[in-house]
Amino acid sequence: MYYLAAFSFLGFISCEDQPLIVQGNFARIEDFPHSVYMEVGCKQRRGSMTYYLCGASILNEKIVMSAAHCLAECMIPGTRIHISVGKNTDGGQMTTLRGLMIHEYYVDIGVGLGNDIALARLNTALKFGNKVKRVALMANPPYHEKARVAGWGIINEIIPDTSPFLHYIDQYVLPATECVRRMGKFSKPGTLCAQNRNFNSYASRGDSGSALVVRGYIQIGIVSYKVPKISRSLVVYTDTGYFYDWITHNTKRLYCA
Repeated sequence: MYYLAAFSFLGFISCEDQPLIVQGNFARIEDFPHSVYMEVGCKQRRGSMTYYLCGASILNEKIVMSAAHCLAECMIPGTRIHISVGKNTDGGQMTTLRGLMIHEYYVDIGVGLGNDIALARLNTALKFGNKVKRVALMANPPYHEKARVAGWGIINEIIPDTSPFLHYIDQYVLPATECVRRMGKFSKPGTLCAQNRNFNSYASRGDSGSALVVRGYIQIGIVSYKVPKISRSLVVYTDTGYFYDWITHNTKRLYCA
């Protein structure tokens, strides 16, 4: 098993080392205006810094949502987290995080991630426009329509390759019983499985936290992890419908804090 978010890099200046969706299509930011590029500088307890790239999605002008494993190890003073929205390569709105909320029952036990969801409050409110928009959330979203995921993760897992552009792929959610059958002990409550029908396109390292959406704006999942020995193309997502009450309740708490 490995996470799809924590693609480690040497520093924020190493933009050429940041990766993307494998075998994906070039994405116009206007088509994925909820997408957030997030750089995490995680201060270790021994004082050194480790840097990661993750994705996130916009819930409102002050709150973004990502995978817990992108942020859970960075809850100590000295951590630096920068986000950018409304961009494909350079520019866009930049800000940092003011506060974090990791799911209280998040767990990484080596056989799949449980409750892999987190919220973050921004220091600067976002300005909405055609390149910056929020996602919509539903308790019972339309899971079985064609979905899409966009991210800045690696574009080749065999010979690690990168691109400075946002990419996207189509995804189709598997029936819950099929997901459990294929994932076995790696299947967790509150998750869903999805893959591309040609099996050659999939989310990869650097894509964790990115939104799986239908109809272009309804979020149904958060990129979490996959198990390459089972399948490179089958990706496990945190199910946002399952966590709808947690998201709405804690978004209000964090927003008003």
